[in-house]
Amino acid sequence: MSSDEQPKPIAITQDPQVAMHLEEGYMPGSPLFLHVVPIFRNHGDDPAAAVVDGSLRNFVVTGLLSKQPTIVGHAGHIDGGFGPDDGSCYLKINLGVIKQHFDTPLGSFVVKPAKSGEMGALEFECIASSAREAKEMFLKAASIGLDHLSYVYNVPIVITTIRTFDQKHQSTYFAFSAPYKGSIVKDYVDNLYVEMKPIYAMYREAKNSTSEFYRFLCMYKIMEELFGKTRGRLVRKLKEKGVIVTTSSDLVPDDPYLPSNLKKHIGRTIKWLYDNVLAKHFRNAVAHFATDSGTLDVSSPAEIDRYASMAFVADLCVRHLIHAHEQLLVKLHS
Repeated sequence: MSSDEQPKPIAITQDPQVAMHLEEGYMPGSPLFLHVVPIFRNHGDDPAAAVVDGSLRNFVVTGLLSKQPTIVGHAGHIDGGFGPDDGSCYLKINLGVIKQHFDTPLGSFVVKPAKSGEMGALEFECIASSAREAKEMFLKAASIGLDHLSYVYNVPIVITTIRTFDQKHQSTYFAFSAPYKGSIVKDYVDNLYVEMKPIYAMYREAKNSTSEFYRFLCMYKIMEELFGKTRGRLVRKLKEKGVIVTTSSDLVPDDPYLPSNLKKHIGRTIKWLYDNVLAKHFRNAVAHFATDSGTLDVSSPAEIDRYASMAFVADLCVRHLIHAHEQLLVKLHS
């Protein structure tokens, strides 16, 4: 499902696993939320109750640690049964210790080791009104601790998968990214111009990134270049050839997976979005580490969600601008 507020049934199964083929119904790399709800034979439970229930209740959130990030959209499956032995970390806890408590100003969490002694998983208990709220409470508490440990010991520390267990409804919630769709490469007949190499390189850099902030910045820099020197040089050459260039068709494209709060920008010029939204409210913050209200916190769940949405719409705009630029190159070299 796309969010807690708009649940959509995906599958019903009696087996401990199910194939969902999410790459066929969602934008690759877009954030998804999966809620697994048990239906008890004698209770007549409503599966949707666990999703829409807004009452305060107990949650247990578990985060799997890793030495390497999982590339966004590359995970082929979700393993909800993971434990500490499935995790890894450059940091270990004392031999024989079953678990170690970490107290932070934003909450306490427990580290459980793998058999190797490495930190394998984090566990966090809280009272919240939804699984998403519980996950965000966990991230706030765990991030401040892990951020500090990363600095103290000079190592990367990655949370790859988060499982949120609702004790009232016995349901489990996961947040992950829609997988990319495999494709068959056709005969390579497209025109490939060497002047586009830096643009393609930056686009691939964005796709390979696990950071929503860096993905957004890569997309922004592509737009900056296509609105600046690269486009300017091409326009001058086309004018010398007698070709008139217009940008009236460079509009923010519609997409079924565009977040609802961004749909108001559909049909506006991409340049307007670039100047008035991307540059003013997002680029300056991520580039200068400062916002209107203070310092940008790249571990904040709210900021991660904001930049994920903007990276998504920037990606749509970048693909339009690259295609438009390619069409102008065709005119130049025809």
